[in-house]
Amino acid sequence: MQYLLAQLVQPEFLMPMGVLYRHDKPTYDALANQQMADAKAKQGPGDLNKLMFSGMTWEVGADGTQH
Repeated sequence: MQYLLAQLVQPEFLMPMGVLYRHDKPTYDALANQQMADAKAKQGPGDLNKLMFSGMTWEVGADGTQH
């Protein structure tokens, strides 16, 4: 890519100016997966039923009233 940019000469092309820099870093997907793996290692696997029925819960009957 740098070679191609160096071949762009005036007057056909504007002269490219600047510094080409590449910084390798993890993707969002890799960071999200690592965050989930760290949480599972620290807290263990989650339990959806335990989460759903913790705290303030209620049931709504067929007639729409709260039980």
